[in-house]
Amino acid sequence: MDESYSLLTKCVKSDFKEVEISFSEFEHFTDALEKLVPIISHLLDHDFQRLLQIMYRIDIDEAKLKSALADIKPAKEISRLIIERELQKVKTRLYYRSQQ
Repeated sequence: MDESYSLLTKCVKSDFKEVEISFSEFEHFTDALEKLVPIISHLLDHDFQRLLQIMYRIDIDEAKLKSALADIKPAKEISRLIIERELQKVKTRLYYRSQQ
């Protein structure tokens, strides 16, 4: 399995630590998306403020979040934004780790 998806799983679990979530390690982008969409959907419906706090912590661009919220499938689009941002962080960490 790609190390970046293992690290992605750890990042997402850390960022969602105050939300009761349980899922196995992500194996690929689509797998991560399938596991995040129900969590995001639940937060959209039941705890929007917490979702906004998590988006801030992950550092999701506000304009992109607003666009995702207007999407026909906001939970899927927000999940995609989360995965893409977390993968950026993971790739940066792996790059700097390899430079040492």
